Order: sequence, then structure tokens, then C-alpha cells
Amino acid sequence: MQITDAFLKRGFDPIVKISEGDFEARFQPQPNHLNPDASFSGWLYETHGAEADFIGEFAVKSPEHVWTVLETDEGISIVSGVHFVNRMGYIITKEPVPDGHHIEVELDCEVDAG
Repeated sequence: MQITDAFLKRGFDPIVKISEGDFEARFQPQPNHLNPDASFSGWLYETHGAEADFIGEFAVKSPEHVWTVLETDEGISIVSGVHFVNRMGYIITKEPVPDGHHIEVELDCEVDAG
């Protein structure tokens, strides 16, 4: 499904599931500038040390640009916002998540997070 502003504004379902391709095209994940060898295509910020400190400061200013990579019973997923339970790391996107929406990225395949 192609994600558009009209789709996000439809209002009846604040939880939107999108494909990995739509996530990349619409929200434009940014490289981890602190670790050139980061996992998840170079996007993942770790949950400790300097990377966690950076995410904490960034999330205060721009929470709509932060996504969390989660490990759940169903597998690994990427969800909008800052989450702490079951987190594997964080991703920052160029484009923000629209107000009032929760977006979950359905990964195309098993991800090697390492």
C-alpha cells in the first residue's frame, strides 16, 4: 500500500501498518552518524552509551522523527515513537510521523540485527 498524506489523514484508524519500502520512501531513515557500521542498513542507534545519549536528546526536541526497533513474540518490527520495553535500538527519519498516528513497519523478511 502506498502511504500518502491523504491516507494518513483519513482519521478512522490511528494505527497504520506500512511496508518496509513505504517506510524508506515516505520517512527516509537517516544513517547513524555515530557508528558507520550500524545494523539495519546503517540506521540503528544503540540503547546505551553515546548513541543512547544522542537519541535521548534528539527525542526531546523531535520525537516525531524517532522510531523504535522492537523484538516481540511475533518477530522484529519498527514502530513510530520512543519505546523502552523490548527495544533493540532506534532509527531517526528525515520526515516526521504525522500527529496522532502510530505507524508499524511490516518487515519484508527476517532481519539480521547484528
